[in-house]
Amino acid sequence: MASSTPAGPLRLGSAPPTPPRSEMDSDGSDDEGILCEETLADTAPYRFRITLGKHYEYESVVTILVTILHGDQPVGYLNGRVTDRSFREFHQLADGEAAELGEVGATFCNDDGTLRYRDLDGLTAREDSGASRGGFLHIEQIAIDEAHRRGDLRVRCIKALLEWLNIRDAHERQERAQASPASQPPTDTAPEATVRPAATRKPEREYVHAGWTIAVLQPGAENAEEEHARAEGHEEETEEGRALFQLFLAERAAAQRKVALQWARLGFRQARFASPSWYVTPDRLELVPIEEVAGLHISSIPEPPPIAPVDRPLSEFFARCEKQGVLPDTYQAEIRGCIAQGADLNRINALHRAVALIPIAPDLSLVTLLLSLGGDVHARDELQRCALHRLPPSAGGAMCAKLLLDRGADRDAADVFGDTPLDKVFKGARDRTEFQGAFGFNGVHGRDSEEHGHSITVELLHPAERAALIEGVLTPHQRHLMAYNA
Repeated sequence: MASSTPAGPLRLGSAPPTPPRSEMDSDGSDDEGILCEETLADTAPYRFRITLGKHYEYESVVTILVTILHGDQPVGYLNGRVTDRSFREFHQLADGEAAELGEVGATFCNDDGTLRYRDLDGLTAREDSGASRGGFLHIEQIAIDEAHRRGDLRVRCIKALLEWLNIRDAHERQERAQASPASQPPTDTAPEATVRPAATRKPEREYVHAGWTIAVLQPGAENAEEEHARAEGHEEETEEGRALFQLFLAERAAAQRKVALQWARLGFRQARFASPSWYVTPDRLELVPIEEVAGLHISSIPEPPPIAPVDRPLSEFFARCEKQGVLPDTYQAEIRGCIAQGADLNRINALHRAVALIPIAPDLSLVTLLLSLGGDVHARDELQRCALHRLPPSAGGAMCAKLLLDRGADRDAADVFGDTPLDKVFKGARDRTEFQGAFGFNGVHGRDSEEHGHSITVELLHPAERAALIEGVLTPHQRHLMAYNA
């Protein structure tokens, strides 16, 4: 699985893995950071030693380390964390903890930790409301020594852990409820005598709530470091190097599918089209034979078509503009020259790229030029996105939307994710707002950082929707902003 700090598979006979120093107390004492440790029996001679630990910073996070034992020898490990989503700034915690957790957190959750049901396949607010509360379990990494990868050791370990966490949590909550003064039967003694003195009560910190309502992960090949080294060795600017790299990509895809199918056996499913993130809820957890999932369709991002040699100069022109953030004074001559040599604007989705470059050409001169030279507003890229999908929330964005719509662009065009151009604007605004809110950046980007998004929204709405929204839904302040920015 992908990790912010990838580690290769354990070698047989190596020392058991330990949590990173940052997961321990400041003095580096591992024992001080351990909240609970228990060993579960598996098919002999395997056992799973589960260690729950304190997070070095957040009290709402419990760290998980599972050491896979063959007899007394460690032959593998799993690590992850359970986050209590009552912590309001969920994205701040996720982004600060690990790159992968930040990514899966943004895929699944709003900033308050509730699920983004509309963006997730197979989950609904009506049927799966419980998954929006409680523990968010992120399985970061699992590695097993190559000699022990046979059979179902990996999936048995995961299933045992997931079941144990919730069984233990239920027992803890029951014990806590029974220990609560409110659960004690009434007596004839004075009320204060029915409550145990504080010194004899079970300390709050002894209750470790590590139960989960949704578990997430990103399947990946086992030997990430070896793969990375192979990839670097094959990325050569020669025909042989490119062929070897394509072979490596095919082998990696096959290996990743093999791992993903193991997770599917446990009830995990892909979060949405082409998502690298998978999830399971407690009611879906199971273990089925591999034959039942062998034909599972796993969606992936379509590969862009190869660039024809005659189109490369034009594609390189746009790549140079994107990298440098500058539109050269000679752009008209360069583009016309490429077309004269046989380049096709629509074959490389030049209009898409020009729209995305509006921040460096807000006067729309580049977009207007391409339209005059045959740029097609209906052209789709490999993700089935049209030029409207590429509108940036910057000066010129709303004017560009109006220009493309006037040329016949389809405001209802959906990409492979099912998103229309308006959906893209809304999701982009949501992500920016949550990021700025989580990190305290609100209000530092000028008079109104949503100005351009408002303007583009007004243009992309159907006229009847626009009137209904402005007149019947928005607050007076929102109507003022929408009308002003339009």
